Amino acid sequence: MSTESTPVPETKEKTSFQIVRRGQLAAGHVFDWDDPENLAPLNPQKYQTWLTNPLADNDEDPVQIIGLLGRRVIGKIDLLAGRCQIDGRETPILWTSELYVPEQFRKTMMGVSLILKMQTLGKYFGACGISIMATPLFAKLKWLNIPMRRHIALRRSRSVVTQKLGAGFLGIMASFFVDIGLRLYWLMLAMKISLSTMALDCKPLDLNDASTAAKLDAAFQQSAGKRKFHRSSKWVQWVLNNDLSDNPRNKRVAFGIYGNNGELDGYFLIRDRFYPVATHRQFKNLTLGSLSDWAIFDSTTVTLKQVVLLALRELARRKVDAMEICIAEHEAKPNLKWWGLVPVGELQLMLKTPTSANETAADWTVRPADGDNGFG
Repeated sequence: MSTESTPVPETKEKTSFQIVRRGQLAAGHVFDWDDPENLAPLNPQKYQTWLTNPLADNDEDPVQIIGLLGRRVIGKIDLLAGRCQIDGRETPILWTSELYVPEQFRKTMMGVSLILKMQTLGKYFGACGISIMATPLFAKLKWLNIPMRRHIALRRSRSVVTQKLGAGFLGIMASFFVDIGLRLYWLMLAMKISLSTMALDCKPLDLNDASTAAKLDAAFQQSAGKRKFHRSSKWVQWVLNNDLSDNPRNKRVAFGIYGNNGELDGYFLIRDRFYPVATHRQFKNLTLGSLSDWAIFDSTTVTLKQVVLLALRELARRKVDAMEICIAEHEAKPNLKWWGLVPVGELQLMLKTPTSANETAADWTVRPADGDNGFG
C-alpha cells in the first residue's frame, strides 16, 4: 500500500490513494476506509476474472487504486495485469478497467489523479473500450489513440423496429416484413461465404486437448507484429471461461481455421451478449454477436475477408439479432458494406508507453478483446 496527499479546495480533508494488491484481494483484506456508496468492491465475476488471470506475475500486482477524501472512498480505477510484445520481447502492461468518480467529487480532480497515480506503477499502460466521457481525459494526458471502426449488421429487426414503431400491431407487422428481407439477404450471404471459404475447415478449438493448445501456442509465437498484446492458449481459455457480467446468455467460442493440409492457419473468437436495453437509442432485448479476436497464421491460405465471413456465419448460427465487427482504422480490410455491415462509431483503444509520443496507431496490432474488453 502507498499513500500520497494533495490539498483539496474548499475542504479541510485531503485526497489520498490506496493501492490494492492481488494478494490482498485474494486474502479478502479489509481496508480502513469509509465506502458508503460501495464503490471499491469488485463484483463476483470481476473478482473471479482477476484472480484467475494467467498473466499475473505475483501477489504484488496492483489490481485497484482507490481514491480517498479523508477516509471516504470517492473514486477508483481497477487494473488488470497483462503483457505486450515489443519487437519479440514481452513486457508487463497494466490495463485500466472501470475508472469511476461520483459526480459530486469530480471537482477534486480525482479522475485525472487516479490515472496519474497509475502511471507511476509501470511503463506500459492501456485502456480498451473507453467511454465517451473518459476519452478526452486520456487524450489530454497524451495517450496514443488507436480507434477501431465499429460496423454493425442487422439479422433481426424486432429490437429496432419496435423501438421506432412500438410493440403494437404496426410494429409487429413491420418487423415481420423486414425480417423476410433480412432472411433472403442472409441466405444469399451464406452462399457467398460457402464459395469464399470452401477451401477452409473451420471448427471450434478444444483447448483442453494438449495437442491443440500446443499448436495454437506455436502459431501465436510465430505470428507477425512488432508491437502487439499477449496471446496464448491459456489467455484464450481464460477469456472463454470468464465474463464481467452474470448474464447466462453471454457466450464465447473460439474457432480454428485449417487449410487443405490440416495445419492451423488462423483462429478467431466470437462472443454474443444479451442487452435488456442496448445503446443510447434504447433498443430492447437485443442479442449482439461480435468478432472479438482473431489471428492469421498463414496469409497465403487465410485472409481477413475469410475470417470475417466465417465469423459472420458462426454468429448467424447462434441466432443473434445483430453482428458487430471492429477493425482498426489503419488495418487493411475488405469492404464490409458489401455484407450489410455499416459503420456506427468507434471502439477506442488507448496506450501510454515510454515511446508513445513517437508512435502511430499503425505501429500496433490491436483487437477488440484487448485489455478487459474481451470479458465485457
